[in-house]
Amino acid sequence: MNYKTLVEAVAHAAQNLPDKTGLIEVETGLALTYGEFWRLARAFAQGLILAGLEPGGRVVVHTEQRLAVIVAQYGIYLAGGVFVPIDANTAPLRILELMREVAAGLLVAPRNIPGHDAAYLALDAAMRDDAGPASGNVLFPDPEAVCDIFFTSGTTGKPKGVMLSYKNQYAASENVVAAVELAGDDTVMVVQRLSRPGGVRSPGAAFIAGAAVIMKDGTLFADRLFDACARYAPTILIATPAHLAIPLGSAPQEFAQCLKGLHACILISDASPKRQKTMLRDLLPHTRLFNSYGLTEAGYSSLFEFSRRPDCIGQGGKNTRMSLTDDQGKAMPCTSSDNPGRIALRGANVMRGYWKNPALTAEVLREGLLLTADMGWMDEDGLIHFLGRRDDLFSVGGYKIAPREIEEAAQALPGIKACACVPVPDAILGQVPKLFVVMEAGAEFSQRKILWTLRERLELYKIPRSVEQREELPKTISGEKINKREITV
Repeated sequence: MNYKTLVEAVAHAAQNLPDKTGLIEVETGLALTYGEFWRLARAFAQGLILAGLEPGGRVVVHTEQRLAVIVAQYGIYLAGGVFVPIDANTAPLRILELMREVAAGLLVAPRNIPGHDAAYLALDAAMRDDAGPASGNVLFPDPEAVCDIFFTSGTTGKPKGVMLSYKNQYAASENVVAAVELAGDDTVMVVQRLSRPGGVRSPGAAFIAGAAVIMKDGTLFADRLFDACARYAPTILIATPAHLAIPLGSAPQEFAQCLKGLHACILISDASPKRQKTMLRDLLPHTRLFNSYGLTEAGYSSLFEFSRRPDCIGQGGKNTRMSLTDDQGKAMPCTSSDNPGRIALRGANVMRGYWKNPALTAEVLREGLLLTADMGWMDEDGLIHFLGRRDDLFSVGGYKIAPREIEEAAQALPGIKACACVPVPDAILGQVPKLFVVMEAGAEFSQRKILWTLRERLELYKIPRSVEQREELPKTISGEKINKREITV
């Protein structure tokens, strides 16, 4: 079935599969059928309109891993509003700042916050149907209208508001459906937070297929993840490498046993270590394992089955085309990691632009072509391999170095839990690579052994000048990636 928006997909499921379970909240056991989901979303839309929401109005939503957030999200869409998610850990002052930035007229949160004197609706109101059945015909949204504004974490400066349309949202979710052949009898477990683009887009893929969505609040406690898998038997798992690190590290065999029914696992990140991918491949030999490449600006641009090429991100999804360009957007041949190009994306999933920042929008969007800050190269089969962010790459004696290559080689060594490669000054070459590592508990650190092993795996100019052990490495605000800019050298 072809839809124009995810709202239409949910409406179709509610009409044709009203008694089928559509949403499950693991932590409470709460479940909603598609019929209940649709009824609650329509009722919440009425409440938003009564609270003063006008078409195009922004609604800031304090997100938790709860079904109420998804109901509120679709209620906002049905009321003609724009969904602006914020993480549950966001400080009250930052919430107020964000509301002023997007001129939001409404806050939806578990409770009101000090200093907020505009309209407020309790998040729990999304789960109440005491308003009675919604009346009138449903007006489906214009696919070109903005439906979401996601703010980036801002590790490289002031956070940017990424505006996405219903068309963008649907195209990203459809890329997932096409890649993993998602069907109505699937059960999709999502552990990515609903404040993150991946966490919002993943349920949409299930809605297109009329499948069930299991919302799991992280994987910090591996036993709880295993219990949830035993109870709900997911067939598709969507998670970040960070989410899988704990269960894979603490109980790999139990992980394999509980997830033996998976037919697909999607890693929402370009930074999954090769060691983790190899482990997944060995533990889940009958599961299709996918790298997912995408940005806040263009979600799920490519999903590539990485069994044979773990560092490859593919050619693009059903609704997206990937290419390599120079900084002006001109296509260029980039046939090795020594001659990388800028990854560019074109397709229906590419954002509308940045909120109130036309200059930055024009800088990265060239006639529909999104110039990312990521670098890659293309192999003989036309498949793109991700190297890292453009500002991460540096030159050593005329050679271009991608820190990711060094990090991948180091991560494959026994005992290394995490690592980061950064450039440091050198009197002769200008700069050279230095590797920082965090060792596994009980593992012995030896700079000599690490460097000796890396010499067997990397070209001479890529060998770090030194290796330093750290107890931990700084993370980005999302907690999913290492923040190299915060590493003191």
